[in-house]
Amino acid sequence: MEFLRDISVNLLANMLWVGLVFVVLFIRDRRKKRQIGFCLEAYLTFLFRSIGAMRNAIYPYVYMVENKIIQGTILTTLLDHIYHLTSTVAVQTQNILPMVESRNLQEKILRLYYKLSTFQTHVSDSQVATNIIVGNITELVEAPRGEEEMRLSVRFCKDFETVVNEIAQNIPEEIRQRIPQEILQALKQQAPFQERYQKLAE
Repeated sequence: MEFLRDISVNLLANMLWVGLVFVVLFIRDRRKKRQIGFCLEAYLTFLFRSIGAMRNAIYPYVYMVENKIIQGTILTTLLDHIYHLTSTVAVQTQNILPMVESRNLQEKILRLYYKLSTFQTHVSDSQVATNIIVGNITELVEAPRGEEEMRLSVRFCKDFETVVNEIAQNIPEEIRQRIPQEILQALKQQAPFQERYQKLAE
């Protein structure tokens, strides 16, 4: 009888231990999901802010290419700024990807990373053209390269916004609702020269 009681006590202790482990795992899983939710919220907020930053850099750059404004260093400075922007978004995109479990969301984020990488390569080539030693800045703004420069830049800017919106649609609704309204309102504001050039890539 005492033997059976010992077995029962051991069995109950084991069940309590297993139950405790499950509770701990459940709490840790909930905490992890909450932390990932905060990271996704921060990432989406960052992407929405980046839309405005891209517009404010790329459309003035296109204006300068069209009008062949090559005096001074402003064209080089704008290209450096665009490259830095795309690099920053690419790094944040790399960092968020391992946290994402949804297959659809992963595909959208990878699509954004691909577009960033492709455009960065193009910007690097343009930066070489503005280099005072090895480049030819006049060639950069003259046809046919200048026209292609404008078209590719506007196409990237529009694609960036499209893919960011696709990423947003694949992020849970409760996370999207936490995005500050002023950020969403800012997306409706057009950048300088945006209306003039946004049809270039159509």
